[in-house]
Amino acid sequence: MTGELIRGSSKARYRLLVAGGQDRVVATIGPRDGPEFALRADMDAPLWSRHRGKMHACGHDAHITMLLGAARLLQDRKDDLKGTVKLIFQPAEEGFAGAYHVLKEGTLEKTRAIFGLHVDPRLPSGSLSSKSGVLLAASVVSVVFVRTGDALDAIPESVTWGGTFRSLTNEGSPSSQEGLKSLSLLLQVIEGYSAAHRCTSAVMFMEEERIPYPPTVNDPAMYELARRVGEELVGRNKVHVSKPMMAAEDFGFYSQRIPSTLFLVGTRNQTVGAVHQLHSPYFFFDDCVLPLGGGPACRSRHGLLGFFVVLVREPQRS
Repeated sequence: MTGELIRGSSKARYRLLVAGGQDRVVATIGPRDGPEFALRADMDAPLWSRHRGKMHACGHDAHITMLLGAARLLQDRKDDLKGTVKLIFQPAEEGFAGAYHVLKEGTLEKTRAIFGLHVDPRLPSGSLSSKSGVLLAASVVSVVFVRTGDALDAIPESVTWGGTFRSLTNEGSPSSQEGLKSLSLLLQVIEGYSAAHRCTSAVMFMEEERIPYPPTVNDPAMYELARRVGEELVGRNKVHVSKPMMAAEDFGFYSQRIPSTLFLVGTRNQTVGAVHQLHSPYFFFDDCVLPLGGGPACRSRHGLLGFFVVLVREPQRS
């Protein structure tokens, strides 16, 4: 449904690709004989405001909206572009490695650089943050849970719990030497606690079910370009340097293959109550970060679509 909405809402020429049971939309704008640049938005769930009781609560609807707006602006200015812009509306970011499948199919074989955004309710609305180098961690498993019995009058025979194994480098993954050392220590702790309670234990990494994510590493040149564009749009005092975070994103697959950068977009606004964290059932974003509002409450009409568009046009001027 989300893919259908995207195809019907843009003037760009789209073609539908299918992988892993998930639809995604790839738009191509501009002449085919110049350098190719890509913009990516993830779309893991229907727009929560249209479906009562269902929401992804990670801001992907904001990412979709920003890239749709950028599609329209770029299409209106396609004759000014000196190269091709690919707009990647990518599903399955959360746990199912949608970016991996985009790359596997060769969609971005000619792409010289790729850029992405992610909302962040910890940052003030309208601000930007990122860093050169490692930004986000690698991840093997994408869920945290405890599953046991449901009887009210009996101790369950078994308990299953799951979580994430994360590292800021590929060297920390379970398949590496350093990762194996960490895994060995983890297994010793789990087995020790199990033996102390006269239980047995087993650890599974589910790598056949969930493709391990690499860390997201921003290319230094791409980061500097995006930082400069961000400062022009929102002001130098609103563009911050991030610290490496243990959150994971499948954008890391792109960063392994293509010069790339991912920026965080602040959406925190206490005035409208946009203060809850990602994946909270109360999360919503301050839509004044989108230029589509443009009303008196929004402090900047440049908005983040401008960030997308100016970033694409900037390399053509240099």
